Amino acid sequence: VYIGGGADQSNCSDAVNWYGNTPPQSFENVVFGSTQPTKGCVWNVLLPFGGLGSVRFLPAYQGIFTWNIAFTSVTGSFNIAGGTVTMGGDLNLELGGDWLQTGGKVELTVGTVTFRSNGAQTFSQMPGSFFRNVRMQNAAGTVTTGSDVQINGNFTPATRYRNALAGHTLRLRGEL
Repeated sequence: VYIGGGADQSNCSDAVNWYGNTPPQSFENVVFGSTQPTKGCVWNVLLPFGGLGSVRFLPAYQGIFTWNIAFTSVTGSFNIAGGTVTMGGDLNLELGGDWLQTGGKVELTVGTVTFRSNGAQTFSQMPGSFFRNVRMQNAAGTVTTGSDVQINGNFTPATRYRNALAGHTLRLRGEL
């Protein structure tokens, strides 16, 4: 649980920012907004053994979260109900679960989100939110689009990619 004990927009590697004074380890679930909901965070920790379990931004979270590490993964879901999620460079976030946005903002002006799973995944975002680049590399699963989706860069589907748009629109400003 992120408690934001350091300065605003401080690095997640700073132990004072976490409950129990321990930064997240591989496969742990990370929660923002249960305490210090206005404190931003810069993610600067590379987890070498499989990435995080899940990431969750509660509705009370009002901070700015900046993904700032060259490559990392989340094996579970990335849930955004509050705050603003950004990327600090041309980075790659690999996701094994769902990307579910029910609040907050996603402003990924740079970088790539890669959906990689052997099963079904769901991808939804709020109006006004956007991605730069999206890759679908799920081997056998279908990605269900649970909302209209805005991609301002490139969209790269997997060879056997299936998307269930379910009446929603995929807006693409880059290349397919």
